Amino acid sequence: MPGFRPTAWLRPLLTLAAIAGVLSLAACGGGNGAPSQNNAVSTPLSVLPATASVYSGTPVTLTVSGGTPPYSAFSADQSILPVQQNVSGNSITIVPNQVTADTEVDVTIRDSKGVSATAALTVKAALLINSLTLKADNFSDQCPSSAINSTTPTDTNGSTWICSGQTGSLAVRLQNGPAGGLAGQYVRFDIVQGDFQIFTEGPGQPNAFARCYIVPTDQNGNAVARILANPSAPQQIVIVQASVLGTTPPPTSTPVCDPSEVPTTGNFVRGLFVIQQVGQLSVVPTTVTITGPDTQTCSAGVVSTFYIFGGTPPYTIRNTFPQALIVAPTLVAASGGGFNVTTNGACVNPATISIADAAGHQTTVTLINQVGTTPPNTVTNKNPIVIGPTPIPTLTCGASTNIFVSGGGTSSQQGNSPPVITPATQFLISTDRPDILQVNPTSVGPLTAVQLTRLTGSNVDASASANATVHLNIFDGNQSQTFSVTVTDTCP
Repeated sequence: MPGFRPTAWLRPLLTLAAIAGVLSLAACGGGNGAPSQNNAVSTPLSVLPATASVYSGTPVTLTVSGGTPPYSAFSADQSILPVQQNVSGNSITIVPNQVTADTEVDVTIRDSKGVSATAALTVKAALLINSLTLKADNFSDQCPSSAINSTTPTDTNGSTWICSGQTGSLAVRLQNGPAGGLAGQYVRFDIVQGDFQIFTEGPGQPNAFARCYIVPTDQNGNAVARILANPSAPQQIVIVQASVLGTTPPPTSTPVCDPSEVPTTGNFVRGLFVIQQVGQLSVVPTTVTITGPDTQTCSAGVVSTFYIFGGTPPYTIRNTFPQALIVAPTLVAASGGGFNVTTNGACVNPATISIADAAGHQTTVTLINQVGTTPPNTVTNKNPIVIGPTPIPTLTCGASTNIFVSGGGTSSQQGNSPPVITPATQFLISTDRPDILQVNPTSVGPLTAVQLTRLTGSNVDASASANATVHLNIFDGNQSQTFSVTVTDTCP
């Protein structure tokens, strides 16, 4: 795992967010949990940004407001801008695919009433090679070797981790350089989270550090920043971002930039790396909290990854909640390896997973799978209209029979709560052949007798057999159903 392709770094961010205990994911198939707002007064539907330039492999988030949720999303070119049709909440994140030239693609957002709003996006070719590599220096016997014997800073060889107190380098490479070529383009490195520092001193000067640093590319398009993992850093995951700024020099005489303003637009890549605390058996993250899609449901199918460091490999993982979690693999061979924990819909708060090394040292991690904060969707279905008796007796010339109508209306259910049934209170009854079949009365309440009479003096179909069929239509104010009535075909 030398670095992360832009299309892949979103997945490891789930683990990063878990460290802060703020991971909130919906269970597979759980729906978006948005409450019904069909009766609410809505503002006009809008989507922001309405126009934007986006880069292949770099995520872009569209924010939807107004209208009547839930929303649906549609891409004019799914091969370039693939979108999920169902929008969860009021935002949608899209990762554009590769293009060779600027390509305009519209994304249309539609609310539940069919009102639409459009974002006009121009997809541009990515400027950065799709990785951000870490190369740690191998300087201590106490730190297992993570050095890669390579003189090229941006090749595919790299490390996924670095020891506390260790130095190394971060690098990206420009491709498809903007006007001016590959050299002299400025790349901004940001330590988004974690105990990394970037060396900023010039040659022969005392060490100086920052968390944001601007570096020009060389003739090959490489941008390299030297880094230090803080000596006192505990076990943790670090996230680093590299952003293309173009040919504009830093705004001040120093390339140190404001770390509070990490770019969220333009072309950037992110890498996720681990700081290993030397000598100790430890796991990152130590706790993961997963939130279900609504207030009645815990997540299912959500995967969290834990990484083991230190101690004496191999490591054995024991799942103490097999009824609620799936753990795989249960044996990790080397430091820096990981195991996955998958939820199955059961709520746990918390579940403890134990890890032991070959020397008998043990540690634990916890996972919380809890219900969400959004009420579940309300699903409304139509109840079938029922008549009796069934089948309706065959009506001969001049004969009558009574039927009774019931059912209809709707059934509404919110999540797994008991359904609320609203039966129909009135039925309108008609026939496609009023000259053949008389209905009396034509408007009734539930279980009120309705008389059907085969009138004389009319034929259904002179070429038919002894009996023929006419149709009875029953409307409950929300839906219509049709029933067949067998009658004598010919009545002089």
